[in-house]
Amino acid sequence: MKLYEKILIFFFILASLGLYQLRGLGIVVRLLDIFTVGFILIAYIVYAFWDPNKERLKAGFRWPIILLLVGVFISSVAAEVFHDQSLHLTFYQQRHMYAFLFYFLLIYMAPKPDWLIDVLFYFGVIGGLFFLAQYFLYPTLITDAKIFLGRGTIRMNLPGTYYMHIAFFLSVDRFFTTYEKKYGLGMVLLLLVAFLSAFRSTIASYALITTGFILLNTKVRNKVLLFGLYGLLVVAGGFAFSTILMEMKTSAERETSQGSSYIRVRAAGYFFSKNEEHKVTYIIGNGEPTERSPYGRKLAVLSFMSGFYLSDVGIIGFYFKYGLMAALVMLFVMFKIIFTRLNRKVFFIKLFFLFHLLLILIAKTSFEFLDSIIAVCMMLYLFDYYASSQESDPIVITPEKKIS
Repeated sequence: MKLYEKILIFFFILASLGLYQLRGLGIVVRLLDIFTVGFILIAYIVYAFWDPNKERLKAGFRWPIILLLVGVFISSVAAEVFHDQSLHLTFYQQRHMYAFLFYFLLIYMAPKPDWLIDVLFYFGVIGGLFFLAQYFLYPTLITDAKIFLGRGTIRMNLPGTYYMHIAFFLSVDRFFTTYEKKYGLGMVLLLLVAFLSAFRSTIASYALITTGFILLNTKVRNKVLLFGLYGLLVVAGGFAFSTILMEMKTSAERETSQGSSYIRVRAAGYFFSKNEEHKVTYIIGNGEPTERSPYGRKLAVLSFMSGFYLSDVGIIGFYFKYGLMAALVMLFVMFKIIFTRLNRKVFFIKLFFLFHLLLILIAKTSFEFLDSIIAVCMMLYLFDYYASSQESDPIVITPEKKIS
């Protein structure tokens, strides 16, 4: 892989993150967003025509991604026909979805997998450090990302959250099997971020998956010692963040008492019922809304008045926007990765998508935002690489040619 290709990948990642929406960038963040997608399209076309006969990695997710993009396109037609939102507005609003072409661009670039894994790890760590910097500097702001007080802590919607999740599970996998210090530090750092964020579902999923990993993975040695260390870390975290945990407990009890009136349940019911107006939208979706159309403004007012957000209902919001085919493709990709035996080097991808599946009804998916789509494409490439590799310790279905 050439140096300029590495620089290009770094550029796509940083631009998709909007440079973490650093304070004062303003419209530059939006321009980076547009430029990222446009440059991916241009680079893909250039690579496709530059050397079309070059031997490449088998693109195992070619058809799922094509079908996903077809579903997205069909949903844009629904937005015009049923909601009077013009095609050009919808095409622009859903531009982040075209970034799935980055997967095919990676196939052409053929980056070394170890290098790409390091990229995922370090961007997750950088995101964690940026979170801590903003946390301790608050109320001074270094980012324009959404920040608010709640559950006894400072909560943030920073770009790159999924990089932190990926890096956490990569750290868990590497630390408990190799005891490398950098992964131990990475795990502690990102666990600290999870506690400070006070997202109950994230903390519970981290704990559940990490416990299962230690118990069931045969590569993990000295399980008793590691469980002792893990337990000590959890107990110490409980004492250190007792105020946050109490606020989380109070919030959970309040939401449980609400039952079916709990905001996410009511939001999911609303978005499902919206399809009753045009029953075909149960299949083809409604399109990505934009506040520059009556359709988008109506949903924006609904969000403000009732607290119903598409991003709060996970795959239901994704299905509402892009339709049944796109939602099924997303599930297919996740289940394929979770239930395929993977090479040890990329086992963390399975852990990440298992985490994703646990939260799929209550959190935004990684298949619908520019920064997370770039990360997903890198993981799909890594999956393909080791599914086609004949390196030592492969756990694969069909061996194919290897990229040198």
